[in-house]
Amino acid sequence: MHQSDQVLDCYRKTASAYAEAFFDELAHKPFDRFMLKRFAEENKQRGLVADLGCGPGHTTQFLAGAGLTQLIGIDLSPEMIRLARQRAGHSISFEVGDMLRLEYPAEAFGGVVAFYAIVHFSLPELALALREVYRVLRPGGQFLVSFHALTEAG
Repeated sequence: MHQSDQVLDCYRKTASAYAEAFFDELAHKPFDRFMLKRFAEENKQRGLVADLGCGPGHTTQFLAGAGLTQLIGIDLSPEMIRLARQRAGHSISFEVGDMLRLEYPAEAFGGVVAFYAIVHFSLPELALALREVYRVLRPGGQFLVSFHALTEAG
C-alpha cells in the first residue's frame, strides 16, 4: 500500500471524528488566524485561491469569512470533501484532488494555502508537492504553508 493510500484509508475511517475534533481548531490559534487574515487581505484581487489538503474545510471557511470570494478547497479524501460541502453549503467550492498531481493548468491560482496538509508526505513526495504548487501558482502569487513542529523528549 502506498503512503497516500494509507492516508486516504485513515481519513476514510476517521473523517467525521476528525472534522468534529478540529472544527474549531483556529479558535485556539491566534497566530494562525492572523496569518490567514493577512493572506486573505493580500490575495483578494489575485484570482482563484486553492486550499490544498483542506480536510473538512475549516480553513477554507475561515478564508471565505476573511473576504476571499474566489476560493476552492481540494482534498484527497472524498469523505472529507463530503463533510466540507455539508458544513459550508454552496458558498464554497470543494473537490477531490491530489496535491501531488493537481488537475489544473499552470498558473491557475493567484494564491495557495496548505495548512497542516504536508505532514503525511515523505521527503520525495514533499518535493513533488512543492513543485506542483509552484507549477499552478501564478508569478507573484503567494503560498502559505503551515505544519505542526513537534519535539520528542528523550
